[in-house]
Amino acid sequence: MLTQQLIFNKENIQELNLRNSLVGDFYGKILLECIKENCNRISKLNLENCGFTSEIGNIIGEVIGQQKNHLKEINLKSNILKSTIGQCIFENIQQNCCHIMILNVANCRFTSKIGTVFGDAIGKQKELRELYICNNCLDDCIGKNLFFNIKENCNNISHLDFESCEFTSKIGNILGNAIGKQKNLVFINGSENELGDYVGKNIFYNIKENCSLLLTINFWNCGFTPEIGNILGDAISQQTNIQHLLLYNNEFGDDVGKNIFLNIREKCSNILTLGFDACGFTSEIGEILRDAIYQQKHLQNLVINDNQLGNIVINNLLKVVAENCKNISAIDIGDCAPTTTTSQSVIDVINNDNCLEELSIKNAIYEFDCAKDIFLNIGNSGKNFYSLCFGNCYFHPGLTAILTDGIIKQDRLRELYLWEIRLGNEGWKYVLLNLKNNCPNISTLDLSNSGITSDIGNVLGYVIKKKKFLKQLYLWDNYIEDDVGEHLFHCIKETHHTITLLNIDNCGLTSNIGNILGDAIGQQHCLKELLLGNNQLEDTVGKNIFENIWKNCRKLTNIDCINCGFTSKIGDSIGNAIGCQKNLNELHLANNLFGDKVGRNIFHNIKNNCEIIKLLRVFNCGFTHQIGSIIGDAIGKQTSLQFLDISENYLGDFVGKSIFTNIRWNCSKISKFGLGKCGFTADIHNSLATAIGQQSNLKSLLLWHNEIGDFIGKYIFQMIEKNCQKISDLKLDNCRFSFQIGSIISNAIGQQNELETLSLCNNDFRDDFGKNLFKKIYENCQKITCLTVGNCQFTSKIGKILSKAIYQQKNLEILDISNNKLQDSAGRELLKSLEDSCTNLTKLDISNCGFTSAIGLILGDAISQQTSLISLTIKNNPLGDIVGKHLFSSIAKNNNRIELLNFSNCEFTTDVGFVMAKAIGCLKNLKIFICQENNLGNYIGKHLFKKINENCRNIEKIDCNTCNFTSALGNVVGDAIGKQTYIKELSFWNNQLGDDVGRSIFTNIHKYCRNIKVLNFGNCQFTSAIGNIIGDAIGEQRDLNNLYIWNNDFGDDLGKYIFKNLQENCYNLTNLYIGYCGFTSNLGNVIGEMIGQQYNLQSLVMWENSVGDHVGEEIFNCIKQNCNQLSVINCELCNFTFQIGNCIGEAIAQQKYLQNFNIAKNFLQDDVGRNIFENMKENCYNISKLIFDHCGFTTDIGYILGDAIGQQSRLQELTFSNNQLGDTVGINLFHRLKENCFSITVLKFENCGFTANIGDFLGDLIGQQTYLSVLNIANNQFGNDVGKCLFQNIKKYCKNICEIQCNNCGFTSKIGNIIYDAIVCQKQLQYFHIWNHQFLYRIDHHLSTDILVRNRLG
Repeated sequence: MLTQQLIFNKENIQELNLRNSLVGDFYGKILLECIKENCNRISKLNLENCGFTSEIGNIIGEVIGQQKNHLKEINLKSNILKSTIGQCIFENIQQNCCHIMILNVANCRFTSKIGTVFGDAIGKQKELRELYICNNCLDDCIGKNLFFNIKENCNNISHLDFESCEFTSKIGNILGNAIGKQKNLVFINGSENELGDYVGKNIFYNIKENCSLLLTINFWNCGFTPEIGNILGDAISQQTNIQHLLLYNNEFGDDVGKNIFLNIREKCSNILTLGFDACGFTSEIGEILRDAIYQQKHLQNLVINDNQLGNIVINNLLKVVAENCKNISAIDIGDCAPTTTTSQSVIDVINNDNCLEELSIKNAIYEFDCAKDIFLNIGNSGKNFYSLCFGNCYFHPGLTAILTDGIIKQDRLRELYLWEIRLGNEGWKYVLLNLKNNCPNISTLDLSNSGITSDIGNVLGYVIKKKKFLKQLYLWDNYIEDDVGEHLFHCIKETHHTITLLNIDNCGLTSNIGNILGDAIGQQHCLKELLLGNNQLEDTVGKNIFENIWKNCRKLTNIDCINCGFTSKIGDSIGNAIGCQKNLNELHLANNLFGDKVGRNIFHNIKNNCEIIKLLRVFNCGFTHQIGSIIGDAIGKQTSLQFLDISENYLGDFVGKSIFTNIRWNCSKISKFGLGKCGFTADIHNSLATAIGQQSNLKSLLLWHNEIGDFIGKYIFQMIEKNCQKISDLKLDNCRFSFQIGSIISNAIGQQNELETLSLCNNDFRDDFGKNLFKKIYENCQKITCLTVGNCQFTSKIGKILSKAIYQQKNLEILDISNNKLQDSAGRELLKSLEDSCTNLTKLDISNCGFTSAIGLILGDAISQQTSLISLTIKNNPLGDIVGKHLFSSIAKNNNRIELLNFSNCEFTTDVGFVMAKAIGCLKNLKIFICQENNLGNYIGKHLFKKINENCRNIEKIDCNTCNFTSALGNVVGDAIGKQTYIKELSFWNNQLGDDVGRSIFTNIHKYCRNIKVLNFGNCQFTSAIGNIIGDAIGEQRDLNNLYIWNNDFGDDLGKYIFKNLQENCYNLTNLYIGYCGFTSNLGNVIGEMIGQQYNLQSLVMWENSVGDHVGEEIFNCIKQNCNQLSVINCELCNFTFQIGNCIGEAIAQQKYLQNFNIAKNFLQDDVGRNIFENMKENCYNISKLIFDHCGFTTDIGYILGDAIGQQSRLQELTFSNNQLGDTVGINLFHRLKENCFSITVLKFENCGFTANIGDFLGDLIGQQTYLSVLNIANNQFGNDVGKCLFQNIKKYCKNICEIQCNNCGFTSKIGNIIYDAIVCQKQLQYFHIWNHQFLYRIDHHLSTDILVRNRLG
């Protein structure tokens, strides 16, 4: 019909308005073809939000070009045209149209690829009055060209909107100079561009000098700081008719603020909207702010939240608003520290004769009567509020009825924010029941983190069902669980189809919720934000959700499903759903083990369909190098990418190179890089460094646990020093950096004046680097809040610069300097700095720093100043009882907020006295308590657990291993544990508790504890006499992950009972340690059946239980069928024989992640062994530890042994002693190891039947092992030639050996000098056995003084 009208009226059509018609590409092409053929005199073309995409093709540009100079107004807003179509449009404009007055191309998905034609075409429009280009990812090069053209050619612009165009400080002065040309400018919006102070100064200087007619100035979130100075206020002073001023999310500080409001007070009196939230203002600004507001008689909207103004300023401000601002409709004073003293002013504003419709008071604490008066006045004021926000305000539960009454009287209420208000389930039931039949127009409801649980019942669903206009629903952090969730989503499915935001993060939903969740989501055709994270939905529910999204939802901008229990079984559904979201800005998929196949599909869809992602979080998704280059190609499409976290995916260097090459050429706006634990090495080459160097706005670089080494590190820090000076968060733990590049790292870090977090743990830096680093920190970095430099090889030689640098950090909250041998001298300096300057610590870790009793009382004095301390770790320092007494006395008096306390292995004894128990008793918030390896004894133990019993109710972890507790401890420990209903980890191994104490502990666990995940009672002298209570207690722990009960003589009957309870109740075990428990073949099938239930089992340790072949066969068959995550298997000395058959090998075949395999001292023989190694060869590639001594293997096992072991490139420990392998097998094995294994630390081949025929293979292999620590090749008749090669290689390549056994190897004095030269190089050697002579410690001294050995060594 429309096309017919166009044809019929083709000469008369001058205006064409299809705004919001959503005709789409198919019909759009038809329509535009018709326009092109029939209409060429259109002056106003409005195609806003027509559903056009890049598929529309060049026809849209050709239609525009057809109108020649008749065209005056073009509106293409909110069509996803992209740069290719944009180029065609602007080429046609440049060539054919030069009289355009209004041009609106906001949110058209243009990028920097649009090229210079964008600016050149606009530069042709000398009559241009209004230009809207917001929400296009243009970048600075495009911006420079655009504003140069505007400066040179367009001097009559009145409206200029370039919000969120990704301009930065690199755009330079051309932006301000172009603005300065616009004498008639009345509206300017440059928000959401990181312009910075330099560009800002120029903009506002030009505004001040040339623009005096502005009614609207919007520059929020532009990276302005106090450095912007007075020019901003001076520019505002020229705008005497200014009405709207929005400058929020810029950290101006008080001086800039004072100047702004001074100028407003003096020159501006017609302001309608003031937005200054999060501007870094404090109470210092108070009087001037009040006076400026006083002048604004017509003020309608006042937003000043998230400034620490304080009570007095807020009070005065609200009084002024109540008295003077009769048109006020919206007030937001949240996060400005309001308390009871401001309540009357709030009431006055509510009751005043004004137009108040929106009221926001967040994070306030009001006394009962004050809060009551506020709500009574809200209810009785006669106003009809449009929006009410009381987020995170403390109200007494007794106010529930009055709060509810005030809310339900608001018939016009559209937005209700009640997040983090704790009323309890009964209170919330009352609120919701009353809300159900009132406030029918609510479109936004925020009940986040309000303590609502499943006890709320169906009332939540019924309320939501009644709110027909609901568009935004926030329920995150309320543990509503599946039953409530199922009813809620049934109601949503039945009645709602227009929800745009749904946030149900961490609501306790599981796979039991079924398909209703996905079906309800599928009804929301306008859904833009979906947040499902931290609910264990699993794959079936996930599939349904994403299939519904794929079918019905096309407008999502934010998808968050972090930690939802998704795996590779979710298939292509998630990738296909993502591929439909052309507008996607944020994608959060972390902590779901998708694997490579699903990952490839996800990134394939991203590459082909999503080009404006700004935030991408895919850490810990189970991706490996097999995902290929598609991940890099997809990332390379995101030219607006600002946040990327791919940590904890073992991608490797090939994939890494692809990612960083794409980033280098396409992504230059990244502010956060999360690259931790990705398996990158020195082979990543310069691609990583050059990618980092492109990010001039980089604020966070997380590169931890990648062994990239000095060569790559050098280039990275050179790039950082040259290009990245805004870093606030730098984490470089475990990167294999060393002192060799120390000065480069220090110089780069010294450039970071905004540095807040610095983490360098586990790098070999040493003292010279440390001195230089802390000198730079002392000189340039004074804002550090988190400093972790554990295990950096610093010593007392680092000197005073460490303490001086730390003294500068007045805001320091986290300090970890553990595992550096600072000793007492440096320790005292450090602690003195903490005592005098750094008194805001929340976490302190000084473990294993070489502190002794000589550290003195300064330790307790320094810690006593940390009144905010939450976590304290001082383990592995032999402090002794005197220091301990003073420390615990200080803790008792000053540190009652501690939640984590770890003083393991500090040489505290019974003599530390009652003060320790008293201190622990003062820690009512204590959650983690670790005191292992202190000889506390029963006296301290009794008092300790008595105080815990009396005062501590929140403990989640107790670790008292090796504390010399015995059966004399009595029931006190069990009684204390019974009070810890939140306990998750309980460890008492290596205490001789005995059955009576054990029975008390497990009786209390059985009665009161249901959340335990870790139980460790190894070597506690329990026997079968403890009774079935241990099985009953274990059976109550449905979330049990780790069970350690080794070295307790339970016997078969109790074992059966324990395993029966595990089988029936516990399905989430990851670690099971049951070694030496007196189990035999009488145990039967129950242990195998129980193990078969543990689908997530990672460690199985059952050494020295003589269970025999039948039980073993059942175990390994169940492992084969159900367990494929095992990384540790230890079945040493379990009385398995060759009769067990192939079940071991077949079970091993399922273990792709196997790292540690010990089946020593089982007489398996060659057939079983051959099957094991055949399966290992085909399926296992990550083994680091193999122990097969005394297994009855012979030469007949063949080459498969070497072939399987030789492909374990991460092998560190290999033991095959007492198997008669012979030379043929040995040669093959050592050859394979030499080719692929370079990190072996332990090598044991005693009595393997090797002879001189082994040749140089053994020596050459050992020459590859620079990390070798233990070597045992005794009782093999190698002879001198083999020995010569062996020891020559040891001398040349191995410097870390601690133990060598080579007795009875056929070596003689002919190679004595060679042996001696090799041995004296081993500075760490502690045990050496040769020629039936054994030497301990000081080996070189013994070799030179023992006359017999000395003679044989020549």
